[in-house]
Amino acid sequence: MLKVLKDILFPINCLSCNSHGGKYLCRNCLGNLNIKLNLKKIRVTNAEILVVTFFNYQDKIISEIIKRLKYGYETEITSTIQDILDIVYINYFSTISRLLVDRTVISVPLYPLKKRKRGFNQADIISRIICNKFGLSLLAGGLQKIKNTGAQADLEKAQRENNLKDCFSWDKKLTAPVKVLLVDDVFTTGTTMRECVKVLQQNGVKDILIFVFASG
Repeated sequence: MLKVLKDILFPINCLSCNSHGGKYLCRNCLGNLNIKLNLKKIRVTNAEILVVTFFNYQDKIISEIIKRLKYGYETEITSTIQDILDIVYINYFSTISRLLVDRTVISVPLYPLKKRKRGFNQADIISRIICNKFGLSLLAGGLQKIKNTGAQADLEKAQRENNLKDCFSWDKKLTAPVKVLLVDDVFTTGTTMRECVKVLQQNGVKDILIFVFASG
């Protein structure tokens, strides 16, 4: 009953064509998304780390989906993220599967206070979808954020680097896996990922692959 009332008072329209259908992306607009496999490498210490992404954050639809989830707390949009990643899975299954063999999934963590306030970690949502699709395991609680750094979006690269320095750690009670898929929602300057990778390397991870929903 509450859901019906919510749908009446706050209807969900397609973010692209504004059609009424209870979906953030209708079937036609979902099929028209600009999905393109993008591979790039970042250097962390002495290793080159491959970053895999399929969307440009400058795409207004993609950025709006992420913002609605992260800042609008619209968890209903998770089903649309699932629909989008279903298409990625269908179109790029063979390529992605080869990269994911024997990997354990780890989400980029939020500071505990921020996670409690938000009620979820958007990286965990993406990680769980990937795990379900590819039969991988999610290791939670190993990689931790130990400093409340605040929002990064409006900071310059140098400010981000200083803000995020030494803000991640590894829970020594857990054994780090050898091969990891590190997952987050957005890759911009790469500062967050580099700091996470350093911690994973220092705790025994030998092979790291990064997956982000969008970059740019």
